[in-house]
Amino acid sequence: MKHKPPEWMSDASCAGKHRFSDRGLAARVAKESAKRKDKARPDVYHCRFCGGWHIGHSKLHKIKDKRKEAAW
Repeated sequence: MKHKPPEWMSDASCAGKHRFSDRGLAARVAKESAKRKDKARPDVYHCRFCGGWHIGHSKLHKIKDKRKEAAW
């Protein structure tokens, strides 16, 4: 049996993020966003709290960005 996460956790996970109803739409939006901003395409992931799809950068992207900043 899976435990339901605390409500504050789900609120924090989805706050300020757009929820997409399907992965395909989220992926298209992420691709277009990356083109406009000339950056790496963000990841699309399924949210275990709201059941929708969100766009964001993985921890791996964040680690790489920090390494680039440290190199300067």
